[in-house]
Amino acid sequence: MVLGATSISLAEMMHVYQGISTGVHWRRSQGLGAWVQRIEDSNGKVLYDLKDEIRPMQVLQPAVVAQVNMILESIVHHGTGRRADRQVLVNDPKLKLKYKWPVGGKTGTTNGYRNAAFIGNVALWDHRAKMLSWKKGAILGAYVGYDQNKAMKKGRVRIGGSNGALPIWIGAAQELIEHGRSKDQVDYLDLNIQITGRLPVLFGRDAVEVRVDPMKGT
Repeated sequence: MVLGATSISLAEMMHVYQGISTGVHWRRSQGLGAWVQRIEDSNGKVLYDLKDEIRPMQVLQPAVVAQVNMILESIVHHGTGRRADRQVLVNDPKLKLKYKWPVGGKTGTTNGYRNAAFIGNVALWDHRAKMLSWKKGAILGAYVGYDQNKAMKKGRVRIGGSNGALPIWIGAAQELIEHGRSKDQVDYLDLNIQITGRLPVLFGRDAVEVRVDPMKGT
């Protein structure tokens, strides 16, 4: 979540995450906003199409985008988003095994536990690269909080991003994977998948994965 006193909506934050996860900012010249995709009259004539209103603008270099996505994915692997690492799974129908689907994101909890959120990226299939990709992924966001802006705590119970918003986000991510087409494109017999239990994901054309010794740092 954004640091500071400025108010920002969940939709605005998801728009920011879209930019840092893909490196592209989609500018709208005018119109009805991203919530309205298309308007037709009773005769089928198109009166408005969102595709005519948005223009892509590169705002981050691919190498920077790759680093950001690695950070967001590591938060899911080792940080406050660990629940997603355990629960966002895909079933291999042939081998009847479960694999961890690549997701990345960040929890956020405001002062006093007044509201909390989790925003992240679900990698989806890139037909050109023939593998899962962050750039083709879907940005999902979940928010919890009272209308009265009161604290989400009682006794020793505290509701934050990891235990309040994240479970909702996981449910949405799982539905997206289960009912989408990306899971049917993955080759689950790939040796790398069998060894690691994780699905490979494309970080970017300028990114190269390098293994680092955790004790030596080299």
